[in-house]
Amino acid sequence: MLYVLREYKRDNVIVTEFTRNGIEVSHVVEMQSEPEVTVVETELAPPSIGEQILFETKYQTMILEMGVI
Repeated sequence: MLYVLREYKRDNVIVTEFTRNGIEVSHVVEMQSEPEVTVVETELAPPSIGEQILFETKYQTMILEMGVI
């Protein structure tokens, strides 16, 4: 049976040393650590009337150019 003897971080690598007898290292596993992600929540302002009209105009123009209507 394997047990974790020691685990530490070196640079951006997590190093885990395993043991079978609790004293000697039987093997070492190195895994790239994931970068820490910071989530920032922002509130978007609703589009203004002018932006809504512009979007609708672009949408209608695209539909006409595609010949869908």
